[in-house]
Amino acid sequence: MTSICSTVQHAITFCDWPISWSATGDFLSGVGTLVGAIAVFRAADAFKLWRQQKISERHMLQAERILTALYEAQDAMVYARSHFMNQYEINTAKEEVAKEQGWNGWSEEKQRRVAFAQAKLNRLKQTRDKQRELVNCLPMAKALFGDQVHKAVSDYHHQFWVLQTYLEAYCHDEHGNDADFTRKISEAMAAGEDATQDEISAKLVAAREMLEITCLPLLRLEKPRPRFIFRYWKVKDK
Repeated sequence: MTSICSTVQHAITFCDWPISWSATGDFLSGVGTLVGAIAVFRAADAFKLWRQQKISERHMLQAERILTALYEAQDAMVYARSHFMNQYEINTAKEEVAKEQGWNGWSEEKQRRVAFAQAKLNRLKQTRDKQRELVNCLPMAKALFGDQVHKAVSDYHHQFWVLQTYLEAYCHDEHGNDADFTRKISEAMAAGEDATQDEISAKLVAAREMLEITCLPLLRLEKPRPRFIFRYWKVKDK
């Protein structure tokens, strides 16, 4: 009578089929290796997904920060360029500039211009924190969104300096010898941002549009629109 199981040279016969434990061990080892490889691939996919999620979160956070800085800077620019100015602002500015050497020797028109320009400069000083926030956005704007967004933020911030130079020019333009330059000064000092005829407004609108088409879709779960805006490229080279 044949034994159900018998041991012969490290093998067991089960129902006349020899079982090699060494071969079985190799098979199980292979299965273990395959399972381990699958686990590694799954871990890599999980890490990739986690990394993408974190990067997306960074994009959303920075988009929110850039837009917040943009809209606060927009309010600051509208405030600085507003033609309406109360008498208290004028008087305060006049007291400041009256201490300047040569004030008494200036014409009445130049004194008026200098006091008005100083009042506008005081408004710019009051909004420096909002201007500075644009600068603080620049590194991550470039790192996460590229050169176009970085340039748009930089261009918007630069217009505060451009406005300051026009205010300084206004002080010395009492005779208005250059009609075209006088017009540019007037437009820079008082135009609203939605106007695009003057130098500052055109730059502001172009930069704002570039930032909005890049950042707003990230916060609204919209598909980003192309970043190449004709007006932006047309204006930036002026």
